[in-house]
Amino acid sequence: MKGPAKLEVLSPKTARLHQGNATVRCEQGIYSFSLFTPTSSVVDLGTEFGVAVDAEGASEVHVLDGAVEVVDTFSKFEPSVRLLSIGQTLTITSNGTENIISDTTQKWIRDYRTPLDRKAEGLPPRLIARDPFPTSLSQANRFALGTGWSGGWWLASEKNTGDYHFVPAAPLLKRDGAGGLALLVGWGEARRKLAEPINPTVPQIVYVGLSMHRMSSEMRDSNGRPSEATFMFRSSEDPTTVLAMGLSAGGHWVVAEQGGWERSDLPESGNGTYFMVAKIEIGPLGGNKVSIKAYDNSEEVPAHEPETWDLVTHRQHTKMTAPLDTIALRVRQSPFKFGELSIGNSWQAVVQPSSTAH
Repeated sequence: MKGPAKLEVLSPKTARLHQGNATVRCEQGIYSFSLFTPTSSVVDLGTEFGVAVDAEGASEVHVLDGAVEVVDTFSKFEPSVRLLSIGQTLTITSNGTENIISDTTQKWIRDYRTPLDRKAEGLPPRLIARDPFPTSLSQANRFALGTGWSGGWWLASEKNTGDYHFVPAAPLLKRDGAGGLALLVGWGEARRKLAEPINPTVPQIVYVGLSMHRMSSEMRDSNGRPSEATFMFRSSEDPTTVLAMGLSAGGHWVVAEQGGWERSDLPESGNGTYFMVAKIEIGPLGGNKVSIKAYDNSEEVPAHEPETWDLVTHRQHTKMTAPLDTIALRVRQSPFKFGELSIGNSWQAVVQPSSTAH
């Protein structure tokens, strides 16, 4: 919004602009958002648009991207419906007169960053923790490498039947091109504690970069589903406090909290080797927002943060208070290999850890 303006939020998918200038961009998975004005309703069709209402109630609708449906609500008997595409502008006077003009008369604000985003972008890239994983089976302390940890990996399995060890990293690809090993996790959960716990009561952005590979794609459970792998933030103080993301048995990227789970609409792609980057916007008041971007291997990850994400979910009801001090890699069914684990405050810190001072 650009002030002075007055916007009334009616529901998760409807709002009323009484006066002023506002732009709307619907995130992935959110469709049919409606913005009402004194003379019309603008229905999003998977797009970005601007609406302006003056002091007399006249409105202007401009499509910045995609398409919108504009319904003239001035007439109660024969309301007109117009479909506008990118670049088109429709004006509706306070008495209901419509006119498509050649260009917009407004300056639309298209910066959708939150104050949290701006604050995070102003901070220098910082690594919270990283495990580069060993380069040789003979390397000492290979369960306790890296920085930002208070100890090594240990096994935490309910059935205590799981197993994990280091195996050659191929086909996982290190971003620096060096050879190495990957942590192989069977049916169970490998955990490691952070030296610096993450406080979920403080608004902040945390990025996670993690490579993973399904070892046995042919091995499936009794229902025919392949194995699943999950990265989790856990709290040693409260076992119910969990923030997780990973690859489901059904082949979808998923995000899970104690308040529920959500998955992407599109199934996994590629050959089954992945470098997952998750952006976690911790919001104590409005809920946590988690975005995931995945690549077939780590060498495909761009240097700069992408504009769109594969999975975006916003949990509204989860309230976390216990510190997130434990990292867990959980696998169900056949083994997964994990490598290149980085946790930081920016995209650059996670995908380019060698360039970040720590």
